[in-house]
Amino acid sequence: MYPPYRLKKSFRVYQDKLSLDGLCENINSLNYLLDKLDLISDVGWEKLCLNQNPQVIFILEANISKLSHRCWDILGSKYSHPDLFTLVENNVPLVPSCTWKLIASNPNPRPIALLEKNLDKLNNKGWINLIENEQAIKIIKHNFFIIENNDYWEYLCSHKQGIDLIIKNKKVNYLNDKCWKSILQNCYHYQIIFENLERLYLKPKIMWEYICLNCHPEIVTLISKNLSLINSLYNADTCWENICLNSGAVNIIKDNFDFLYHKGLLVFISQNEHASEILEEHLDIIVQFKNLKFIIPNLVSNCHHNKTILHKIFSHVSRKDYSG
Repeated sequence: MYPPYRLKKSFRVYQDKLSLDGLCENINSLNYLLDKLDLISDVGWEKLCLNQNPQVIFILEANISKLSHRCWDILGSKYSHPDLFTLVENNVPLVPSCTWKLIASNPNPRPIALLEKNLDKLNNKGWINLIENEQAIKIIKHNFFIIENNDYWEYLCSHKQGIDLIIKNKKVNYLNDKCWKSILQNCYHYQIIFENLERLYLKPKIMWEYICLNCHPEIVTLISKNLSLINSLYNADTCWENICLNSGAVNIIKDNFDFLYHKGLLVFISQNEHASEILEEHLDIIVQFKNLKFIIPNLVSNCHHNKTILHKIFSHVSRKDYSG
């Protein structure tokens, strides 16, 4: 067991490291840290890599050997200051193999340019991240065979340009249920939905749950014409929840408000930024709602649209104490 004076000394060093680590992410702390770099822990160096002051590059560059794998992961990712990517570009041999999958997710131009020259460093996860990166569409186009050979269609369906590429290459028949889940929610590709309605009607459980989130006017019209069908599905409740969240389905919500209220979906409606007028029209019902405390945070999070109704709720004479 250490004598008290040694314990006190060890604790002081540990305390210094803790306080320094907390400063490493502070953009105004760099000058203070300059003569204390030896006291910075691994966690501190990671936080330095997250520091949004571009001048931190000089500290990191002069202490490149102190950067852990986690530090390189941060520098290669979209979370560090874009200027710090210079360290990755200038030290490619030092970049751990595991970091390339994070570089593949980085949407900034310089990481994508570096990837074009280092595609051989990507593993399966790296390619998946790259395919999901819409800003890397040029690389994706030139390596389309990777998607075909590995059935990576669902990852390509995660963004608009990816779906455009599928349509352009006439690969719609290759899409599986996971792909359609993404496409059905995408308001930019309503035409492909209508072109494949016959096929999709064979999968009503998948189709309606996700299409109910699509805000395109023509898709919303399709939803409104099939409400009876939706009510007959085993996942009808989920479909209605998604309709309540759909910013384009305000008229459906308005026409079916009593039905939705009695199904307990008021909390979902309150998350819809375009449903403020509907909520104002039913203010007397809302202020008596037993779970009002769950609605208030949703309204506050979108207070720009809900300023009026929030004022009316808090000033209503019948308002219950929402804090529960």
